[in-house]
Amino acid sequence: MEPLMIAIPFALLITGCATTALPQREDAYMRHVGDIPFDPATDDAGFHLCAPTAVQHWYATSLGYTGGTKALEASFNAAGFRTANIADYSGYINLRFIVNCHGLTDRYRIIAMQEDFSPISCPPALEKELLATLANCKGWIPARYEGTPYDSYMCLTLIFKRGALQTILPTL
Repeated sequence: MEPLMIAIPFALLITGCATTALPQREDAYMRHVGDIPFDPATDDAGFHLCAPTAVQHWYATSLGYTGGTKALEASFNAAGFRTANIADYSGYINLRFIVNCHGLTDRYRIIAMQEDFSPISCPPALEKELLATLANCKGWIPARYEGTPYDSYMCLTLIFKRGALQTILPTL
C-alpha cells in the first residue's frame, strides 16, 4: 500500500509536467515601471547607454547636477519661457529622461498635471522650450557606484504658477 501512495502522486506530478507549454506572450513588458524605451521618432540614435539593461532610477543613485538645484533653476529661468500662451498656466510638469554614464542626456518624456494632479496637455510651445532648455543643461554628474559611473533615469518636477517657474524638485 505504501509504494502505491508514493507512486500515485509521483505519476500525477510527471503527467502534470508533460502538458503542452503555454503559448509565448507577445507583450513587451518593461524591465521596471518608469523605464524609458528608445523611440526612433523622438530620441537620438547616437545616444548610447553604457549598460542598457542596468539603468538605475535617480532616487537610488548619487546622480547630481553641477551647482545643484539652484544652478538648474537658473538655467531654466534664463530660458525665460517667452511663449505668450502660458501666462495663465499653473501646474506641474514632470520631465523624465536618462543621464548616461558620461553625463549626457536623452530620451526626454514630459507629463503635465494640474495642481490637483489631474493630467492635462502641456502647451506645445512650452513643451518645446522646456525640452530644448533641458537638452542644453550640460552639468549632469552621472551616478557612481564604487567609483564607476553608470546610467540612470531622472525625473524633474517643475512647478509653475501663472506662467512663472516657481521651483524644481527634487533638490539635487
